[in-house]
Amino acid sequence: MASTTASSSLNHLKGAEVEKMQITLPEYYDSVEEAQKHVNFTILVPSYTAGYELESVSVLKNNVTLSYLKDDNFLVIRESTEKPKIPENLEEVEVGGEKAYYGEIYGYSVLYLEKNGVWVEISGKISKEEILQIAESLG
Repeated sequence: MASTTASSSLNHLKGAEVEKMQITLPEYYDSVEEAQKHVNFTILVPSYTAGYELESVSVLKNNVTLSYLKDDNFLVIRESTEKPKIPENLEEVEVGGEKAYYGEIYGYSVLYLEKNGVWVEISGKISKEEILQIAESLG
């Protein structure tokens, strides 16, 4: 009896067409150098990582994500030539003589800055001092 009720409640779907969605997944690369071939800007790599090790490099359209791992904690650096939506109420700080925006969101430090025409977002469970040091070392 339950199946009769279920099938009759789906009658309004008869003749409906399924809309196909195109989903683009990021491409993963073995190195920053390999990923560099697939974007139109110079990928900025930090020389200081607070002990985090590079885990993965991915590219989606013209956006790069560098994922670093230390113990069970991730540090993520996203880069793009398009300005991201920067949350309101972040603290204005200075990185390399330029304006940057720092805050804590749900227990994660986050920093937004522009360097050499590339917008960079750095986030992770890391101190303000360390995230600023990582940003200073981008090059």
